[in-house]
Amino acid sequence: MLKFSTTTPARPGDSPDDALEVHPLIMPPKGSRLVAGELKGKDAYIVGKARELAGYSLPCFYDGDIRELDSPDGDITMVLPSGEYPISVRLDPHGNYLLDLKDEGAVRPLER
Repeated sequence: MLKFSTTTPARPGDSPDDALEVHPLIMPPKGSRLVAGELKGKDAYIVGKARELAGYSLPCFYDGDIRELDSPDGDITMVLPSGEYPISVRLDPHGNYLLDLKDEGAVRPLER
């Protein structure tokens, strides 16, 4: 499994004061561990309905095996304050992983 969240939006040209206002949408639980590995792609973006929910396009991977991005049936979850969302991934011709909702109706409440 691979889990990610995102932050509040940051924009090119933001002032240093604006940059200080950027913060994670969730705090990763203690014991979270990201396992590194070689990947086919180079960048990742939250797109589509997942981006509408997240409010920002850059994922912050924080737990699990990053190689799930290259798995045909990767077990990937986007974690937001509103819940956990199963994610599908595809690699575009430019080497970007595009992360979108796997099933729009499959929302799991976030366990606290």
